[in-house]
Amino acid sequence: MNRNQKIILWLGVMAFVAAGLFPPWFYEDSNRNRGYHFILSYPPKLSSPTVDFRRLGVEWAIIAVVTGALLLSFASRKKKTPDQPDV
Repeated sequence: MNRNQKIILWLGVMAFVAAGLFPPWFYEDSNRNRGYHFILSYPPKLSSPTVDFRRLGVEWAIIAVVTGALLLSFASRKKKTPDQPDV
């Protein structure tokens, strides 16, 4: 793994953690979006919002796919010299 791939991997991990720390919320009774809030300071006591796990799962899947694609695109390719046999 080269330096660029390590940077991409750590950025992907940080984005994954940030999405988990600030998840999407919604009201159960009316299915209204409640926005993104820090997981430990929410929900408020007067209402009944819950974490929208579908959207959070989609966010995590997108982060994983984009991070994986970037890791593959920044992979170093070894150039084959004429005297090296095929492996």
